[in-house]
Amino acid sequence: MRRGRRWLVAGLAAAIGGYLALQQQRRAEMWRVRNHAVRVLVIGAGPLGSTYAALLAHWGMQVSLVAHGARLAQLRGSGLCVQSALTRRVNRLLVDVLADVPQEHDFDLVLVTTDDEELPEAADSVRGLEPNTPVVVLHKAPVAGQSIQGYSVDGQALVGLATQGGTLCDGLLRVQPMQQVPTHLGEVSGADTQRLHQAAAILRRAGIWIEVERHIASCLTGS
Repeated sequence: MRRGRRWLVAGLAAAIGGYLALQQQRRAEMWRVRNHAVRVLVIGAGPLGSTYAALLAHWGMQVSLVAHGARLAQLRGSGLCVQSALTRRVNRLLVDVLADVPQEHDFDLVLVTTDDEELPEAADSVRGLEPNTPVVVLHKAPVAGQSIQGYSVDGQALVGLATQGGTLCDGLLRVQPMQQVPTHLGEVSGADTQRLHQAAAILRRAGIWIEVERHIASCLTGS
């Protein structure tokens, strides 16, 4: 009798677990459908840019990823391949791989994740986009305070501070769950703007933990 009850409880637990997993899968698919109209441009396909491009693409957004050199060849040959640090499963995500910033397209969000020395070129490339397009210059670590304006594309872009990104090994991106740590986002001036909230809303729809920071300059300098 007791064994029968145990089997019954185990069966009910399995059924409930399966139902909850199915509901979660349906909600995720619903979000992907809703996100499909969102167009994001990511400039820079290193570990940081590839990580954010992967998350945005995973949640159904139309992602264009600008890359150069060997990384461009890797992406065109194999696509954006991502391995989860938790499951070790490898997925190939659908992104549009580009060598240059397309001037004829409209985007809902632009992420600039290039190295410091490539920022001036990236700044020039985004000036031809729609004036109201939110542009976020995303950093992986604090930068020198005297360079804040340059890092924010002459003050015309938002600034983000990402506390983690993935790692690239032979073209394979290995990522950690992004929900563990926040990405800080803000205006260098400290203003509360519409483009700031638009950028934050899009990134949150990809499951990224976003903290809107009114004093982003002090976060960047570590002060």
